[in-house]
Amino acid sequence: CSFRTYAAYGTQEINDSKARIKENQKKLEELKSKTYAVDARLDELNKLKEDAAAYISGLDAELAEVEKDVIIKLAEELLDDKNAYNKMAHAANPYGDGKASERICKAILYAFGLSDKRPEDFKL
Repeated sequence: CSFRTYAAYGTQEINDSKARIKENQKKLEELKSKTYAVDARLDELNKLKEDAAAYISGLDAELAEVEKDVIIKLAEELLDDKNAYNKMAHAANPYGDGKASERICKAILYAFGLSDKRPEDFKL
């Protein structure tokens, strides 16, 4: 093998790497544009969640003031009735399942070609 053969091989590797870098930069820009849209929607949802939480907090305070007997009855039911407790304890969490960051990481790795396994679609 001559030096030219090695140089040509190295040049091809460099060109391939540059092409992959450009492709990943394009994917990153696409991901950024999607992220901005998601961020805007998340801001809207967080505002709605805050408004709802404030409203519900007001209702809870009023409810505790007005219907103490009902609250005591419900608390006793949860303490005494295993079925009632299990139903409440295993209810769907309105704030999600706690695995969003894991799904985001998998999606990013897949989007940049760092993982061959496509992440599963998220369903509530």
